[in-house]
Amino acid sequence: MRFYKMQGLGNDFVVLVGVTPSPAQLRFLADRHYGVGADQILCLFLPDKGQPAQARFFNANGEEAEMCGNGLRCLGLLLKRRTGKARHEIRTSTRTVLVETLDPPMVQASMGAVRVLPMPKHPYIQQESLQRQVIAQALLHIGNPHLLFLTQTPEVGALAETFGPGLEKTLPDGVNVGFAHYQQAEKATLTLSVWERGAGLTQACGSAAVAVTALAHKALKCPLPVVVAQKGGDLIVDKHRSSYIQTGPAHLSFTGNVSLPS
Repeated sequence: MRFYKMQGLGNDFVVLVGVTPSPAQLRFLADRHYGVGADQILCLFLPDKGQPAQARFFNANGEEAEMCGNGLRCLGLLLKRRTGKARHEIRTSTRTVLVETLDPPMVQASMGAVRVLPMPKHPYIQQESLQRQVIAQALLHIGNPHLLFLTQTPEVGALAETFGPGLEKTLPDGVNVGFAHYQQAEKATLTLSVWERGAGLTQACGSAAVAVTALAHKALKCPLPVVVAQKGGDLIVDKHRSSYIQTGPAHLSFTGNVSLPS
């Protein structure tokens, strides 16, 4: 099977075109020792007869996810290479996103509106060792769910590693968990670390960057656009009307062929 290995801010993907493997095959592809290796597997279905392209996202554990912000930018870049067109609509299971390849490798994705969901009543969220670090918190939906915490400390990576595994399980189907610290220096900056549902700590998470921007904009009056700094690099997040827009790099690392287990 032909595959594309792509990454956005170090959040890496195996991209397949026109096929959806079985859960066991997805886990094999994501395995960094026996397969290709990736945080997620992206299945892209090319646009046909004026219809949008379609995408499905699968975590490294083989479970399907609703959305992937860094993945959408990678798919936008791949669509540009395949069709020659810079602008594409990509339909996911929860919304349709407009992606535009600017000056490569920069790609912009209009992610739509952020919805506020009821905060889960779970004792793990209320534990004192977590809450004493928190300035604001929310459960937000940007095509996928994010449990987000704005923190007093800039050591967000340590918080994600410590609390992420437990917090991921506070919703029945799991949830992405993000910790961010806001500072206003030369530019408004959010430092973000994310424990992704089904993948663990990743270099970056595009949808979390958008969701945490919405939280900081409301709770801390964070000006827009804002730089969201993650271990893998920076995203710029802005808002036009009700839609949040993320702009950042996407790269094709290599292509290849792989034999999948039956």
